[in-house]
Amino acid sequence: MTAAIKMTAAITTAAHRCASPLPVSVLIPTRNEEANIAKCLRSVAWAAEIFVVDSLSTDRTTEIARSMGARVIPFRWDGKDPRKYNWSLANLPWQNEWVLVVDADEEIPNALRDEIASILNTRFDCAGFIARFDYYFLGRRMRHGDPLWKLVLFKHALGRFERIDVPEVTGYDIELHEQPLVQGRIGRLRTRMVHRDNESLYHHFYRHNIYSDWEAALRTRYRNRDALFHVGLPAARWFSRRQTRLHLRRLESHTLVSSQRERVRDSSARE
Repeated sequence: MTAAIKMTAAITTAAHRCASPLPVSVLIPTRNEEANIAKCLRSVAWAAEIFVVDSLSTDRTTEIARSMGARVIPFRWDGKDPRKYNWSLANLPWQNEWVLVVDADEEIPNALRDEIASILNTRFDCAGFIARFDYYFLGRRMRHGDPLWKLVLFKHALGRFERIDVPEVTGYDIELHEQPLVQGRIGRLRTRMVHRDNESLYHHFYRHNIYSDWEAALRTRYRNRDALFHVGLPAARWFSRRQTRLHLRRLESHTLVSSQRERVRDSSARE
């Protein structure tokens, strides 16, 4: 059997075993994510352990998470290291070797669940796995732009998020665009994750303004080139910039079409 056939067979077998929880721990960081948390938790309900590490949400995030069986851990940052991801990796009572990091606006498709199950049932010499994403914006999947790869599945004892200090921007309790650094080989998942944010357009641009400020300061004032050009980071950051440009073009196109329709209506009314 070829390697591809063996992998397909392993995934098929794993799919039949997913009725039982998979020995994976899921880490979901949150703050006021009631618009997203339910769909995220539904997509990882197959995991044996789910931690929602919450930064004092004032909406129904924690209520929803608890009602769906997640273990909610309150987090209050003291303004020093570690931030939320690294604190969680170092302090949570993990029951499983593998941890899957999922943002509240992300989802794990069933096919990816089956692929993860096959990894757990096969002897891999990797310490972590990166995954690509399908991005949805205004209800539609984005079909163009640079691919985003993130390291999302790894052995928690072997991984910690990089530390990049940009004081003007990173007054936040969570690592913004820092990526996990893992001791060991990195593999690639074949199935994509899904990024689908149900928040408002205002929220989207507010968040991306923060990301762009962080990028600008990192590239100019601090010039942290070792961190900036770490393997795996450029694609994510180029994708973020390309994504924002595509969004702006779509909005500009929509505005232009609306303007043209208004002119046609005005002209028809005058006639």
